[in-house]
Amino acid sequence: MQNERFGEPISVLVVDDDPLVFSAIRRAVSKLPVRLRFASNAEEAQRLIEAEVPTLIISDYQMPGMDGVSFLERVKSRHPTVNCVLHTAVTKVRNGSGAEIHVLQKPCPADVLRDLISAAAAA
Repeated sequence: MQNERFGEPISVLVVDDDPLVFSAIRRAVSKLPVRLRFASNAEEAQRLIEAEVPTLIISDYQMPGMDGVSFLERVKSRHPTVNCVLHTAVTKVRNGSGAEIHVLQKPCPADVLRDLISAAAAA
């Protein structure tokens, strides 16, 4: 699961205000060759993106400040090749602007997370 262009592990940015989500994702992908980074809100995530654009972003929907849909739409407008996933327990999510953002329901089984990251690496 290497980034084809650079021969290195893919970069995954997880944006969520719940540290338990960070732990669950860390455990789910512990055996995969990925570089995980974590942010607790959209502002912190944006700073991380400016330092290094990730291959995949998994973002919560309900966070302090900017919601996950708005954040991911902003990312897609600036970095259209980034794979974006909204990770939420909310059953009704506001419609986005049409940017390609996949929705993953919480709680998400570990095998689904591993498959998602594998698919992002192959894209």
